[in-house]
Amino acid sequence: MKEQGYGEFSRICITHAFITSDVTNTIGEYDITNDEYDFIRRYLVEIEFDEYDKLIQLADSMALPDRIVLAETRMMDVCLRYGMDEKALENTKGIYLIQMEIEEKLGHSIYKLFPEIKKTYASKMAKDTFKLEN
Repeated sequence: MKEQGYGEFSRICITHAFITSDVTNTIGEYDITNDEYDFIRRYLVEIEFDEYDKLIQLADSMALPDRIVLAETRMMDVCLRYGMDEKALENTKGIYLIQMEIEEKLGHSIYKLFPEIKKTYASKMAKDTFKLEN
């Protein structure tokens, strides 16, 4: 994609799936070649996740095929499909930290931007709900 002029899209195709730069910190099985795995591993180490990466990661963590949901609903969906282990826990914490960072910049809950999410959820920010240690 990058060679075809879609650099930003090709970046997001990789970064949306990795909350950290550790290629092993993902859920599910790899269906890629060793060369592709090595490329992704090197790529993640060489880049720094920017605000756009984080916004896409959060958006991906709020989406089911048919609707926008709370991040915790999406994380539960992932855990039910793939199981809960240390990687899933680390990724879930990572998503909440990203949510807190974005909400701090917004000055309000991310859910206020989505009227389809019940107003009871929109009144709380992630930092008021989750107590996470880095």
